[in-house]
Amino acid sequence: MVTMLTMSTLRSTLGLITLIASLALGCGGSSGTAAPPSGPTPTPPPAATPTPSPSDPLALLVVPEGLFGFDATQVSRDGRVVASALTDQQLFTYTDPFGVERIGAITCNRAYVWRDGLPAAPLDLDPGCPFPEPNDAAIWFGDSVPVALSGDGSIALVNRRIADESAFGASATFGLAHADGRWEELVWDAVHPDAPVTPNATANDMTPDASVVVGNGWIQYPYPGWSPSDSRAWRFRVGDDGPVWLAAPADRLESADLVSDDGNVVVGCCDDSDDDRRSLPVVWRGDEAPVTLPAPVTLSGIRAYCRANDVSGDGRIVVGRCDNVAVRWDDGVPSVIDVPSGEVPDGGTVAHQALHVSSDGATIFGNSFFSGGPPGGWVWTDATGIRSVHELLEEAGIVVDDGVQNGRRLGAALAVSDDARVIVGFGESGIGDSHVSFLYRATLR
Repeated sequence: MVTMLTMSTLRSTLGLITLIASLALGCGGSSGTAAPPSGPTPTPPPAATPTPSPSDPLALLVVPEGLFGFDATQVSRDGRVVASALTDQQLFTYTDPFGVERIGAITCNRAYVWRDGLPAAPLDLDPGCPFPEPNDAAIWFGDSVPVALSGDGSIALVNRRIADESAFGASATFGLAHADGRWEELVWDAVHPDAPVTPNATANDMTPDASVVVGNGWIQYPYPGWSPSDSRAWRFRVGDDGPVWLAAPADRLESADLVSDDGNVVVGCCDDSDDDRRSLPVVWRGDEAPVTLPAPVTLSGIRAYCRANDVSGDGRIVVGRCDNVAVRWDDGVPSVIDVPSGEVPDGGTVAHQALHVSSDGATIFGNSFFSGGPPGGWVWTDATGIRSVHELLEEAGIVVDDGVQNGRRLGAALAVSDDARVIVGFGESGIGDSHVSFLYRATLR
């Protein structure tokens, strides 16, 4: 017997819970954002109120009551529109094989958007959050995650994944959420390259005018860069009957992750490195065969790989990481972005990654993090070199930490506008029962 409970009923008893059975259903989507620091589930803030106007140097983006966490955060090119996946949670009770009543939790992500200082609004059709009343045989729920915004932020590309009756299988689709509230489901008439079946599809990026979308399609194993995987890369022009499956060698390439402004250049995953592991990004230009982006450093260890996180508007500059260094590829030629590591704790490691490049290729945003510590953001230009986000916020007159024990703290930067003059990050205030998490949008001078 499974019984659903409300969060308010159980919040006061959470300290007594001895077992939380997590049945989370993950989501796909492109990288390009950093995960916020881990920690206890925050107490939801008060009911949403309008945020300050985009002209204010610091705006706090209020999270709807009952939701928490931020994932896959996206920002429009001008910084006025922000989208992120927020986490919803439903607690339930169940009886284990020994007859002991336990409390478990089902979580799911839902795509939300903040436009021009207005409160958060859902981007998609309800994917299953909040959760319907279950029976003994089925728990239906789903996820939605924003993976890209159009240049002006009026259209969001959203991945949706809906669990089946067992909560272990899922179907994956994607669509476009318009600023006027319309949901445009993108439906294919296409079959997988390896079998005559309609594939699941994950979208990873789109052009600024929302006319071209790239992603990967699969039958059973949506794991680009891992084995086994039947995932394949595609490019889809909105309005066509189906996608174009991108050219691949005999050993196959599994996902299209990034696209240039005109839709002609696509960056994806993965080709083999010298040790025969699928760990190097590739680039398609038009209908040409893919070209591998080489690593500027030796990749060592099973977890060492290169990952592309963003591409410039003309497709010339690609940024990402190789092993623990931030990397910039210029027309396919790699170079390491020299990010100062500062003082590394004894026994600790530091990793750097480039997450965003401006449409003209001149500005790069990334983060660096110590093992066990939260990430620290930075911005690079050829003229200024590396500047920390903390430093840039303080120069704009924005208080990063007010120094009070239960005061407001601006944490990790998650995403930026095209020119990195608008920074969106994770913030928190209070402690214990008064703890509140939020997104902040900071406009630099």
